[in-house]
Amino acid sequence: MDEERAYHSIDDMRRRRKQLKKEIAATEKEISHLWRNLFHKHGRKGSVSRMGRIGSVVSTGVSVVDGALLVWKLYRRFKR
Repeated sequence: MDEERAYHSIDDMRRRRKQLKKEIAATEKEISHLWRNLFHKHGRKGSVSRMGRIGSVVSTGVSVVDGALLVWKLYRRFKR
């Protein structure tokens, strides 16, 4: 990136511009692919077994109860 480029004509500048656009598009495509893979689970949605779904519901329920207990404890502590 720090190198100096010598352009001898407008066509040289246009070719460089096209090249840079292609590089930017490729980089954006790679970044979007990495971003999707970072936040989305892999695999099929229908592959979860019945026990897996029950475990997920239980885990979510326990998290909700834990959050409610935390809120109740904080409320009692700071209600003054």
